[in-house]
Amino acid sequence: MSAEFPSVPSLIKATIQVISQANGEIKNAQITNEVIKLLEIGAKLQMAIGAHGVTCAKVSEAEVMVAGGVPSVLIAYEPPLPVKWERIAALQPHAEVIACVDAPAHVAMASAAGVAAGVEVPVLVELDIGMDRCGIRPGAPALELARRVADAPGVRLAGVMGYE
Repeated sequence: MSAEFPSVPSLIKATIQVISQANGEIKNAQITNEVIKLLEIGAKLQMAIGAHGVTCAKVSEAEVMVAGGVPSVLIAYEPPLPVKWERIAALQPHAEVIACVDAPAHVAMASAAGVAAGVEVPVLVELDIGMDRCGIRPGAPALELARRVADAPGVRLAGVMGYE
């Protein structure tokens, strides 16, 4: 006798519903799509039950999500190259694609890409919350970086983020 296992979409939906019930609502949430990485199973299912958008790890993943109609995508890292920022800027007319900055060089690349594309690229200042993995130290360094974003053309300060 073989055991029957639930389908992957039903497991994902059940998991999202449990999270939703535990937290009240997931309205306007950005649920990570890092594990699922499939538009139909991941992003669209999450959005069908209330998520505002998804979180991805790479620009290429964000491009797939935007092409599939996801209205808001967070790229949860700091793109290291101008070409990555150019691709993010190119997506802005189609969806809100947010990326992170934790150094002045990221702000400069994001600003140049936004200006060249004639858009504002929304960015989050990523804080190091003690993991020493990524992000800028809280306090004066983070405030200085946030001011740099606020003063730069072609970018918009969308908030702060911490990674645990």
